[in-house]
Amino acid sequence: MYVRPSIEEPTRDLIGHVIRQEFNDLEDEIRKLGDRKYAEAVALCVTAAGYIAVNAAEHWPTDAETRELARHTSASARGFDLRESDVHTFISRAALGGERLDQVFTSAKDVAWLPLVITSTMLLAFLPRDMDNWWEYLDVIWYAINAAENAEMSILPALMIRQKRIQVSTIQ
Repeated sequence: MYVRPSIEEPTRDLIGHVIRQEFNDLEDEIRKLGDRKYAEAVALCVTAAGYIAVNAAEHWPTDAETRELARHTSASARGFDLRESDVHTFISRAALGGERLDQVFTSAKDVAWLPLVITSTMLLAFLPRDMDNWWEYLDVIWYAINAAENAEMSILPALMIRQKRIQVSTIQ
């Protein structure tokens, strides 16, 4: 998935409304976007949530780790009740599992709403220590998604070796 500028900005605006608990503005923004663009924004949120989960775990998360990510995310929710079971289902089945949202959630409202709310909450809950703002983290995520989209899969072993060397060098 490539992060197109025409959908990146509205997605960032939606996330900002959720984080600032500006729910009336959020509803207005969703209406202005229309169904197709909102679906694209939701798809970006699903991808971003997957990135955040892998980044927080520092590897592909196990089921136990996705449950812990879900617990921390739901406990970090502000301004709305976010059930841990919904967060776990979203992370494990949609963000990491690649399942379609309408197969993951039975309610159309959950399909439309939960990816945005969960991803917004995850951005704050798992903000890297060296970053001050959620939008800075989102910039890193968008950049990484675009870089991965343009990369050959053959570089994955080299990236894994690089990651291991960095880990070893920081321990020594």
